[in-house]
Amino acid sequence: MGNASKPFMRNFDSLEDFVDVVSEVLNCPITVEDANHHLLAYSKHDEKTDPARISTIIRRKVPENVINMLWKNNIIPTLLSSKQPLRIKEISEVGLGNRIAISIRKNEEILGFIWVLDQKQNIDDQDLDYLVEASKVAKNLLLKIQTKINKKQKDQQEIFRMLLKGHFMDEKKAIMQFEQLGIRPPSTYSIIIFRFQDFISDSFHKQLIYVMETIQKLNIIFYQIEDHDFIILVASKTKQPTIELQDYIETFVYKMKERFQIDGLQCGFGGIYHNLQFIHACFSEAEAVLELKGIFPNELLNVYGYHQLGLFRHIKSIAPSYQKPEPIIIIEDYDRKNNSELLVTLESYLDHDLNISETAKHLHIHINTLNYRLKRMAEIAQINFKDFNEKAELYLSLKLYKYLKNTQPIS
Repeated sequence: MGNASKPFMRNFDSLEDFVDVVSEVLNCPITVEDANHHLLAYSKHDEKTDPARISTIIRRKVPENVINMLWKNNIIPTLLSSKQPLRIKEISEVGLGNRIAISIRKNEEILGFIWVLDQKQNIDDQDLDYLVEASKVAKNLLLKIQTKINKKQKDQQEIFRMLLKGHFMDEKKAIMQFEQLGIRPPSTYSIIIFRFQDFISDSFHKQLIYVMETIQKLNIIFYQIEDHDFIILVASKTKQPTIELQDYIETFVYKMKERFQIDGLQCGFGGIYHNLQFIHACFSEAEAVLELKGIFPNELLNVYGYHQLGLFRHIKSIAPSYQKPEPIIIIEDYDRKNNSELLVTLESYLDHDLNISETAKHLHIHINTLNYRLKRMAEIAQINFKDFNEKAELYLSLKLYKYLKNTQPIS
């Protein structure tokens, strides 16, 4: 229990010295985290400490399942909005014992958190007052650390920007840039782009970093913000990188909506690469995914990776030599003269792999109406829906037509 009137009125050489003093004053183990739940310093503890603390110290960050539970129980939102200490009851599902926590702030900006492991529940009101004072002292210590981190991140982002632009196309030069920053080059990597409807402001930026840092499914190497785009270079943790990337994206989208009510973002990632000289190519592929998803939102609704694009991957290169085939010209002319929707029907029919029921459902028409339209198309345009090559050509032609209509005028 605290027994000094001003226990923190002194100069601390380091954050480690600070947590030791706070631990001594409160007679409890202490940890200090940054705003994204990375462990910055911790005091000693006895053998009765809880699994969540041990795991945090080993990982140097709070485990993802613990963070998720703290959000679920409204603990993190309360810490973000309140300047007062918060008592937290044991959450056995994630190995978290009784705790008291307080946010460390610079005005309204969250710099980090102090966590007190109150196993014996001996913390009284006087100790809570001490904890408030400790959070004010911690602010200056964290600001010094943040200044160093910001400088390091600025250097990393500058190198990443150059890598994205293809300035280091030579493998050895790219490796050298990583080594100069003290970063181990990834053996398997990809690039994810999250594209938002709104411009990414400073406050929005912090929310993105928070979600990125607290989803621990991939190793984050670099990140970059460009207007509406949040770009990250990620390294795989397993031998199934495409599954990891898909899972990470889906989790990221869910967390942005759940925690910060941010919705309507588009996502895409490039190929899986092993050589650093292809970072620029990977970035271009991720951009291509987003461009194509914008033009073909229904066709590519559940597509995130460049490898999943199928024939859409080749549309841009084929487009310059595109010539509208005769059947489409005939059907388009018929629609114009008869105010009909045969071309729309044809595209939907091909999109649904000639499934009558699904096509009729999508077009909100009766099956008999659909059959009539298909028969009419076969008659006027001589389409044989049983010929695979003919169907494939029509499908590709319709998508090329749509692509060009959205990217340049069609004569």
